[in-house]
Amino acid sequence: VHQADFTLGVSGFKTLGVCVRVDDGPFKFAGILPIMDPPRHDTKRTIAKIKKSNVAVKMITGDHHNIGKELARQIDLGTDIRTPDCLKPQSDSAFHIGARDETILHADGFAKVKPLDKHEVIAVLQRKGMVVGMTGDGVNDAPALAKAQIGIAVHGATDAARSAGDIVLTRDGLSPIYTAIQISRRIFKRLKSYVIYRICISVQVVFFLACLALVYDLRFKALYIILLALFHDLQIVTIAYDKQVASPFPETPTVMGLLMQSYAMGILMFMETMGLIAFGYTFMSDTFRASYEASMHGKSGVEMDTYMETAVFLQISNSSAILIFSARTVGFFFSTMPAWQLLFSTLLGQVIINGWILLFAGTLIDKMLFSDVVRVWIYDIAWLLILDVVKMAAEALWDKIKPWEIEHNPALIKKAQEKRINRRLSNSLLVTNMGEVKRKSFRKTGSSVRLE
Repeated sequence: VHQADFTLGVSGFKTLGVCVRVDDGPFKFAGILPIMDPPRHDTKRTIAKIKKSNVAVKMITGDHHNIGKELARQIDLGTDIRTPDCLKPQSDSAFHIGARDETILHADGFAKVKPLDKHEVIAVLQRKGMVVGMTGDGVNDAPALAKAQIGIAVHGATDAARSAGDIVLTRDGLSPIYTAIQISRRIFKRLKSYVIYRICISVQVVFFLACLALVYDLRFKALYIILLALFHDLQIVTIAYDKQVASPFPETPTVMGLLMQSYAMGILMFMETMGLIAFGYTFMSDTFRASYEASMHGKSGVEMDTYMETAVFLQISNSSAILIFSARTVGFFFSTMPAWQLLFSTLLGQVIINGWILLFAGTLIDKMLFSDVVRVWIYDIAWLLILDVVKMAAEALWDKIKPWEIEHNPALIKKAQEKRINRRLSNSLLVTNMGEVKRKSFRKTGSSVRLE
């Protein structure tokens, strides 16, 4: 009986002992009833996608060890399934506790566990610096769901599990978890684009106003700053609809990385604006040159001449508006297509500003020549390409100096090392087998053969 139970358990069957009796006679053992509870058809594919997203997946079950191991094999989770014995350190020494923690970190799963064991596994992983998500459906899963940073009550879960969880799935299976991972990473990229955009514009405007006052002893009309803030806020709100591709790694917000990239781009945009002030007369119209002479050789401590001030306002407005196309990508701004809502809001804002400057300018703002407006646009687009290069350089520099653990999951390191070792062993065996074939062929024919 024990052998039959063991054999069925290794094959993934749960077993029930069946007893019978006749009338009021004694019970007699009749046999074993095997019960198969197979995984869903999409579980294997979903787990593969989640693992490909560099998220470690572990199974924690109360089933027998053999059943858990077979189930893990069926869904390609891994067969390193441990029993509750490994959850208890041999002693209270730091060495044994550390060894226990490493075992939990690298194991593929745990079987025959109790609710307290699930809680302990999550606590150990959290102490390792991991962000832990836990799925469950029963009352016994409630403590672990509450302990995890992301408690997920699956479809059909008990009220206790639903109350303890942070997310409640309304559809069978685990595929919504992978969908949530993809959506969350796309949302993070949109937020990152927004943060980079806002910091860049702030750096550009603040540095520009300070340099204009300290170096040239000139002022910039406050109305222009208000208009810039108004139009930029109206344009950037559509970033929520932007198209983004989910990163293959978990997104980890790092202030230093964001500041490095944002300040590099913001300072470059400041240099772009100051370049128009200092050297714009070399490629702009004679009207701009005359305005430049009036501003630089006129009274100190006053506003720039109106025409030059309008040109600078247009340059800042255009460069800030199209900046979002660079901030939203990791490559050149034209490498991916933004959402039509973002594109439309950006174009609409610039059509209003450029149309106002060309057709409806009055006392508040000077009317600019069409040729100067075109030159400013060419100037801004050329600098946008340079901005992309600086952005990619800053990102590459941050990739080299950032802490190693930001994009590497400690729970996946051992698996990756094992895959590399297995590949090397396979290649060595292949080379050895090819050499043996050549030697046998030479003995038979007296000449070597070439293997394609």
